[in-house]
Amino acid sequence: MASSLGPLTSLGSTTGYTTEMMKINMDDARRQGYASDSTVRASDVPAGRPYPYMCLQNVMNLGASSVDACVKADDTTRGSRKGSMPECGRWAWP
Repeated sequence: MASSLGPLTSLGSTTGYTTEMMKINMDDARRQGYASDSTVRASDVPAGRPYPYMCLQNVMNLGASSVDACVKADDTTRGSRKGSMPECGRWAWP
């Protein structure tokens, strides 16, 4: 998949859902053809939204060279605000 920003090489996901909840969701998503390369749950980091920890953990998990190499998209107001902060790299709204 390519975008106007260049080729998409990795896909990271963040969620406030628990590990147990995400196991069910991720199994269902895989059956429908979706799989992220990294999924970070709020319970995986010191604090969830609006803090940047989930985004930054994805940057590390995916081996990105910097946050500027990443695009943040979200479907929530809180996540949208997070994506516009400098520690989350570039911001995109689909």
